[in-house]
Amino acid sequence: MLIDFKFLFDKYRVKSKGVLHIGANTGQEAIHYKNNGIERCIWIEAIPEVFNQLVEHVEKYENTICINACIGDEDGKEVEFKVSSNEGQSSSFLELGTHAIVHPDVRYVRVIKMFTKRVSTIFSEMGLDMRDYTFLNIDLQGAEMYALRGMGALLRHVDYAYLEVNNDYLYQGCPLIREIDDFMDIFEFTRVEVHWAGNTGWGDAFYVKKNLL
Repeated sequence: MLIDFKFLFDKYRVKSKGVLHIGANTGQEAIHYKNNGIERCIWIEAIPEVFNQLVEHVEKYENTICINACIGDEDGKEVEFKVSSNEGQSSSFLELGTHAIVHPDVRYVRVIKMFTKRVSTIFSEMGLDMRDYTFLNIDLQGAEMYALRGMGALLRHVDYAYLEVNNDYLYQGCPLIREIDDFMDIFEFTRVEVHWAGNTGWGDAFYVKKNLL
């Protein structure tokens, strides 16, 4: 989390009461959500053992849903999900690109065969309403666009989106920030903030629906 949530909530008068967080890891942001008035969260994490840590960490918060799934832009696609050595934080179904150069201490240590699932499918199967989760956070190590495409029309109910972005190919074939900007523009979002992690090629960006600016 490179951009402080309180800063964003105050500056852009964020009114969301619910967050959909894709690529949850262990739910480190839970306390920040709570402190900024978020009343309900959906957490999605792919790695089974990390998912178990997530559940243990966030179970004390009310109105919390944890989902163990590998998110993609289609249902049932078999992928090799590669687990990284840094407690899984750099894990992805994409191959490492320049990440191997800027973070030479991080490597993939094992592979899990998984089947992808669209967010829209999950919401339909579980009877969830995107209008209850108008703040979106996606941190999927280069695969953010897959999740965005897999949301389909649900993205029209989102007001704010906090996304990890890239200005270099940290992961092979990952979209660069200009491609994310163009996609988000289709759904009437404007990028209002970006914070880069030094010269590593990645950062965090914040998008707001144009009618809220």
